[in-house]
Amino acid sequence: METMPEIAAPRVFISYSYDSNEHKLWVREFAAKLRANRVDVILDHWHLKMGMDATKFMTDSVAKSDFVLVVCTPEYVDRSYRKKGGVRFENAIIAAEFVDDMDTERFIPVLRLGGWDVNSVPRWIKTRQGADLTANPYDETQFMNLVATLHGENPAPPPLGTKPDFSKLDLAPASRPEAPATLRDQPFRFGQSVGTRLKEYLAPKEQELLWNAARDSGRITHIKAIGRDCLQVNRHTFPETRDPRSHSEWFGALEALVQRGLLKGVGHDPDFYSLTPGGWSLDEQLGPFKRWQTKAITVERNYIGKHDSEIVTLQCAGIVRLAEEYSEDRYTLYEPHSLFVEGVDRKQLGSLTFDPTHAHFRDEETGVKHEFQIKSEAKREGSTLRMPINEMPGTRYED
Repeated sequence: METMPEIAAPRVFISYSYDSNEHKLWVREFAAKLRANRVDVILDHWHLKMGMDATKFMTDSVAKSDFVLVVCTPEYVDRSYRKKGGVRFENAIIAAEFVDDMDTERFIPVLRLGGWDVNSVPRWIKTRQGADLTANPYDETQFMNLVATLHGENPAPPPLGTKPDFSKLDLAPASRPEAPATLRDQPFRFGQSVGTRLKEYLAPKEQELLWNAARDSGRITHIKAIGRDCLQVNRHTFPETRDPRSHSEWFGALEALVQRGLLKGVGHDPDFYSLTPGGWSLDEQLGPFKRWQTKAITVERNYIGKHDSEIVTLQCAGIVRLAEEYSEDRYTLYEPHSLFVEGVDRKQLGSLTFDPTHAHFRDEETGVKHEFQIKSEAKREGSTLRMPINEMPGTRYED
């Protein structure tokens, strides 16, 4: 007789704080009930034995689990921000794993005490959907929905129906609300805040944050993970690395956009930032924006006649395409469309003894090779290189 293959059990690690003996008992019973529903729970009470290294146990458990359940209480949040303690260390491990993979669905908050706010739920996981088990006894539907999620069994949507008859409806095209006339009628240039003319232009990272926010419902999320804050917008995370300098640059760009009136924080010590009417208006002036993932760019100067071409390959951190920059009256062009090369080795940059006429690189994400004609003299500043480019007809950079 043929037997059915055994269904693999999801492996789950539970993170919690020792609020009280009553709370510890609740967590054990909750874990036992999960195991009774074929969820392979890892719990320190059962699996952290005498002689074992607690740090290694927590690190390995988080890394090897399919899901991590964070049992949220005000005490858990308080302990996670203390200078010392197991909860702080465990929370730091989990938050770091979370930030490294923002698209993951591995981390699920389980609310035991309090509400869905920063007093009871760590900031880095507050925006994630979770299970509300605050009632005594807790809601069985909430528990079984959690079990279904752990087993990958989510409810299917109902089937699609037929298309309605719209012939009798007035289907005027919908559009995003326009900015106030006082903003629409005034020409914007980079660096202008609402009601104020500024001499400075938007820095490259300011342009990038603004452009991405406009394509993500005008919102930027500030993830406040222990040891590594980051910004999440339009499916991107800034900064992508733990480099302190990069962190300072990105959050400096966020602060600059707020000071210029292009972004507005939502609430005290904001977790979210929204574009202002001035931010929306300025985005319309930015034009197409694009970031390419690449670690090198080849620049060359081609001569007419007998001279051989000069070629140099520069190692870099990435390349973005910047929009043109106009004067306040929109008649004087200060900067054309440009390639902005970031994180260039300064010694390499110093060895660049010619002005490039052409540049090319390969996008690591798509494998596509991109080639550009350099329009005028390249500008070097610190570890960056800005090269004005000729835009070809029909060029599109947006995803």
